[in-house]
Amino acid sequence: MASEISLAVADGDSVTTTDSTPDSVSRLTDSTTAGPVTTTDPLRAIQTLSQTVEMLREDVGQERDRADQAERQVEIERQLVEEGRKRIDELQASLADERRRIDGLHTELADARTTAMISGSGAAVLRTRLTLLTDERRRPWRRRWFR
Repeated sequence: MASEISLAVADGDSVTTTDSTPDSVSRLTDSTTAGPVTTTDPLRAIQTLSQTVEMLREDVGQERDRADQAERQVEIERQLVEEGRKRIDELQASLADERRRIDGLHTELADARTTAMISGSGAAVLRTRLTLLTDERRRPWRRRWFR
C-alpha cells in the first residue's frame, strides 16, 4: 500500500514522496524512552492542518452569521419595545382624558342632583301653599275669624 504524494515547490519543481507504511505513519525510536514514537508524514500533516483551518473558517463564518442574526433580532425587539412604550404613553394619555371626562360627568351629576333636590323642595313649598290656599277657600268662616 504505497501512497504517492506530490508537492509543488516555489521554484516550479515538484517533489514526490513514496510512503511504504500504512496510513503514512512511520515508526521511530525515541532515544530517551527507548520506545517507539509515531510521527506523521509532513505533507499529510499540512493537509490535515489545511482541512482543520478550512473547517475553523467555516465555523467562524457560521458564528458570525449567528451573531449577525442575533443582532438583527435584538434590533427588532428594541423596536417592538419602543413601539410598546409609545402605545403605553398613548393609552395613559387617553386614560387621563377619560378620567377628566368622568370627573366632569360626576360634577354634572352632582349639580343635577342638587337641582333636583332644590326643585323638589320648591315643589313641596308650592304644594303646601296650594293646600293652605285651597283649605282657606273651602272654609270661608275661618277667614273671618282670624282676620
